[in-house]
Amino acid sequence: MVTRSKIHGHNRRSSEREPADSPGVRFYVIGGWLPSLTAALGGYRQIMNMELCIGCAGLFPRKEGDTHRYLESSPGCAEACGRLFAQHYEHMDIYGDVYRLANDAYAVQHPGRPSRQTINSAAIHLIRLCLTIEQGLPAKYANDAVLAAGQRKEDYWWLKPPVLKGSITVADFVEAMPPEEHRKLLRRWAGSAWEAWAEHHDTIRQWLPAKWKRHAG
Repeated sequence: MVTRSKIHGHNRRSSEREPADSPGVRFYVIGGWLPSLTAALGGYRQIMNMELCIGCAGLFPRKEGDTHRYLESSPGCAEACGRLFAQHYEHMDIYGDVYRLANDAYAVQHPGRPSRQTINSAAIHLIRLCLTIEQGLPAKYANDAVLAAGQRKEDYWWLKPPVLKGSITVADFVEAMPPEEHRKLLRRWAGSAWEAWAEHHDTIRQWLPAKWKRHAG
């Protein structure tokens, strides 16, 4: 038995196909499931072309390329870091007092594997984060403290890195970001990285050079 249905004000047999140019078909193609499906497939392909960095767990394009020799990361993360650092060095008039926050945050989010070099790297960068973020020491004096800390490299030991190394990574930076917003995000990134190592804060405070220990709470 063939029935008739009424669609968009017209009677049509249920066994008949709706014309390709009918309002119903145009709705589904133009404003219905087809655009949504296309967008979903595009998003899926984009996600499949991304990978998590083994250091900071940020999401970056999947690619081949070089990485730092001991700050372990994905190639995409290393490339993003290189772009960010280059941006800072090209605009030192804007970022001269904050660019080291990026150096410190990136280093402690990519601590690598235990070795004398990675131990010293994490220690030095965590010391500077302690002084700048926790103690509020101006960048110039914090850097002087780090130079002093670098003379005692045998005094440090491996600190087990946190599983989560901060909610902000180098993936959050885009070149089109206004400078003041960029500066604020740098501070938040450094603060997030410092807080991630909270389990070791007491140890890091003890590592501060004697001249600067009075600043520690």
